[in-house]
Amino acid sequence: MTTADLRERGLDPAHILSVTGQAISGRGQAGLAVTAPEGVRIYFRSRRAAGRATAALTRVGYQVTRPDGRRRDLMITGWNAEALESRLEAMRTVLSQLSASPSITASIVIEQFRSLPPGSPARRDSSLLTEAHARLRGWVADHCGIHAPHDPSIIPADVGNALRLRATRALEDTIDGLTQRHLRVAAEALPLYQSLRLQTTDDQAKDTAIRRASVIYHLDAANSDSSSPAGPRSARRAGRGPRPPGPGPDGDGGGTPVRQAAAGFPRLAATTETSGPESLTPLRPDRRPFSTRRPGPWH
Repeated sequence: MTTADLRERGLDPAHILSVTGQAISGRGQAGLAVTAPEGVRIYFRSRRAAGRATAALTRVGYQVTRPDGRRRDLMITGWNAEALESRLEAMRTVLSQLSASPSITASIVIEQFRSLPPGSPARRDSSLLTEAHARLRGWVADHCGIHAPHDPSIIPADVGNALRLRATRALEDTIDGLTQRHLRVAAEALPLYQSLRLQTTDDQAKDTAIRRASVIYHLDAANSDSSSPAGPRSARRAGRGPRPPGPGPDGDGGGTPVRQAAAGFPRLAATTETSGPESLTPLRPDRRPFSTRRPGPWH
């Protein structure tokens, strides 16, 4: 297959390898990727790695097959319209959750800090925030696919899939922006809490720290939207569908997102109410590409 053929099908080998690399990180590596008449063929070192890569690529929207019945090889032939539509629906739900609960991450980071046993070695703020970033990024990937660098000039010739793919990439940018805002609120709230707890109770310090950090979040969001004309339009267009109740100063508006959020941290699961056993069920490669229930961050 020539470079022109790859572009006509909208196949970006670098993007494909980035998605598979993130999917199988620590569980094997892709041995070799080559172009073939049918598309891009990838050889893996284990069946498990091939299975995880298949789930990740399908979730992103690729058309994936197993050539010749081989269990360690994959063939990516193009884009799947149904999978792209499913991903768009899942991305809108994730976007709605992140938009409605901007202080969830800050609340959980502070609770994680508070849950450290007395006398335990102090953990630097950066460690908690790094862990928060990894968990939030993993939650997004589990529910609406891995975000990976791509060549914006490579678009499938099929008009419908081209439009779907452009929409998913716009939503990736919006979700990435909201994720960064979550982390900025947490990064602002944690040191505020540590300072305020010396003057008042832990609960009051937490509420005040998150409230102040949330004000900074809203100001930052307003400035960002006003400086980027595409920002607010993209958010409104992608945010269709049911929205959970908005959070209060401590990030808990009484709805399920915060309860599900806290369930993502094992140390908090025993003391935080969740929406039920189903909220703790992880996605598996053999399940449908996307969950039909409404997800919550940190789930």
